[in-house]
Amino acid sequence: MLVTQKSIEYTRANHTKRIYFIGDVHAGTIAHSEKNLDKAIAKINKDDGALVVLMGDLGEFITPKDKRFDTQIISDWVKRHDIAHCEEEYIVSKFRAIDKEKIIGAIEGNHEISHKLYNGSDAHQHICDGLGIRNLGFSCFYDLSFQRSGGETHRYRLCLTHGSTGACTDSYKNTILTRWIDQNQADIYAYAHVHDVKMKARQYLGVDRKGRIVNREAMGVMTGCFFKTYVQGTNATYGERRNFPPVKLGYPMIEIDIPTYQLTFTETVDLKQD
Repeated sequence: MLVTQKSIEYTRANHTKRIYFIGDVHAGTIAHSEKNLDKAIAKINKDDGALVVLMGDLGEFITPKDKRFDTQIISDWVKRHDIAHCEEEYIVSKFRAIDKEKIIGAIEGNHEISHKLYNGSDAHQHICDGLGIRNLGFSCFYDLSFQRSGGETHRYRLCLTHGSTGACTDSYKNTILTRWIDQNQADIYAYAHVHDVKMKARQYLGVDRKGRIVNREAMGVMTGCFFKTYVQGTNATYGERRNFPPVKLGYPMIEIDIPTYQLTFTETVDLKQD
């Protein structure tokens, strides 16, 4: 588990930031929703206060050595003899459209890890290098320090992981997210992998800079996906073969009001299976 930090300047007039969590893209399979990914990137590009965390499984990275390999569900643009490299190039080309100063780092997903273990190629690091962004590993604590010129500093701690459960039901997903929140100390938590968007808030007492007791809120999110479990007229995806439920395509965003520590959750989803 990594520990890292970043300092960001802000002004009194520009005192809110919005953190977008984008993960489980699964580029390279026909189940990948390019339309929804493009909409997300366009929205981020229009937001001057955006910060972005990439949450892993950006590519499918399923090759012939993988038991899930099926040539009939690979995207047409993927060269069958160079699968991972094609997917790396696609991912870099898509996210390069975003100002790299907005992307504060990338979590490594289980698809990238499996590819590295069985094929000896570090796709996740290649993507980070191609975008010029931080490799955050599979999970990390990330301290964001917001500094106002000539003024105070406010710190927010993020606790990020790709995740590792096959949770299908709402109750189990809620349990997994609650467990991640309860076992770690942070202000904002993010958990990917389960292809769903959820939020859980937790109230706690804290002490402000003047020594006064204040009520604060921590917030955890599951970070959605851009992968359609069911695709009409094609071979079954591995999600369909395991009878996973259909999912919301999209991502969560948390807006932070820097001086007040107020957190606001927004869910952006498209229920259409384009």
